[in-house]
Amino acid sequence: MLGIPDNEDREGNTIQFSKTDLKTFLHLYREQMNFRIFEMDSQGRLRAFTDRRVMETGWTSTKPFFLSEVPDIFRLKELGGQVNIYQLTETGKLKYEDSVWPEKDNLKSGWSTVEFFYLNNETFLFLLKELGGSARIHKMNGDGTVGTMMFDNKGEWQNGWTNAKFCQMGRSIYRVLLHKDNGFVRINKLKRNTGASTYLSYIARQAGMQKLLYWKTED
Repeated sequence: MLGIPDNEDREGNTIQFSKTDLKTFLHLYREQMNFRIFEMDSQGRLRAFTDRRVMETGWTSTKPFFLSEVPDIFRLKELGGQVNIYQLTETGKLKYEDSVWPEKDNLKSGWSTVEFFYLNNETFLFLLKELGGSARIHKMNGDGTVGTMMFDNKGEWQNGWTNAKFCQMGRSIYRVLLHKDNGFVRINKLKRNTGASTYLSYIARQAGMQKLLYWKTED
């Protein structure tokens, strides 16, 4: 599995990459318009559309994640907490006829940041609220639905954390948080098999930074 940088602005306009065994796909999503998926060639050029569709408005987060070799696509509406999860086929088309996420499991409003990370061959969902300071970690079930809650900070973090990334170094997983308003970057090491973490450091940067990028090259 290859970690690839992604970008998402506060209006839900998103650029994402996903990778199957043989192909890499570029995903373009716009909250108020539609989505498009392109297949990339080995030189980094766009080959062709693989899928496009006009969707209803309001989707603010879109993330690919892996439960198998073929990624699923997670979409969230910050207002209302509606979730859709669609499987991406090996040809780059979404199986958008039916979301695997049951409507009864929709989240509450306010989750502004969505990230996935992987530990011990399992997939975890991280949710964060910029307003209210709430954060949660769920284990994902094999069918793509949300599983056991592993961590709930009960709203104890300060407001303003706007971006999160997870990176793996050796056998350890680190969570990096960005506070856009004051430029703080906080790094924590996750404890294995729990959602808890050990604080490592604060990095004071210039206020106004909006993105954290992380990628891992293949060995």
